[in-house]
Amino acid sequence: VAVAVEPDGPTEPVDQPGGHLAVRRARSRIAARRSTGEPVEVTYRPDGRPEIAGGRTLSVAHGARLTLAVTATGALGCDVETVLHRDDAVWDGLLGEHAGLARLVAADTGEDADTAATRVWTALECVQKSGGQPGGPLTLLPSPRPGWTVFGAGELRVAAFVTAVRGVDEPVVFAILTEGR
Repeated sequence: VAVAVEPDGPTEPVDQPGGHLAVRRARSRIAARRSTGEPVEVTYRPDGRPEIAGGRTLSVAHGARLTLAVTATGALGCDVETVLHRDDAVWDGLLGEHAGLARLVAADTGEDADTAATRVWTALECVQKSGGQPGGPLTLLPSPRPGWTVFGAGELRVAAFVTAVRGVDEPVVFAILTEGR
């Protein structure tokens, strides 16, 4: 698995056709090139998922004024989200049947409810990006590394961690899904 995290530059004008999408795709291309270490052309499937040639899988996420790109072979997904305060009822609505898992993560890690719920949210986003069912079973697995939370979705694994990012007031959760370990 190769990972690149690129800070987003100043906001470009998006008043041209496809402006916002064009900016995001340009940022995705830069991050994809960094994650592979070589020039790559990023193409997009009709559903918007990015692809690169060479038998590698690409996943890209935008958040916290960053672009995250991950490349590997096999199933892959990534997400980056700023931790935001939401009422319990809002989190319950967003996470659905996984709301209880967020409470388990909070108890396991000692984190506040918003951070734990954001970890679960990013894991679900990763599952969806990998082509899995976001509403499917997701379990909390033991993590050998402090600060990391590992989730299982069948044979898929999602590793999530929380960190500070310069220029972002709230904590940021990064999550990456791969096959197996």
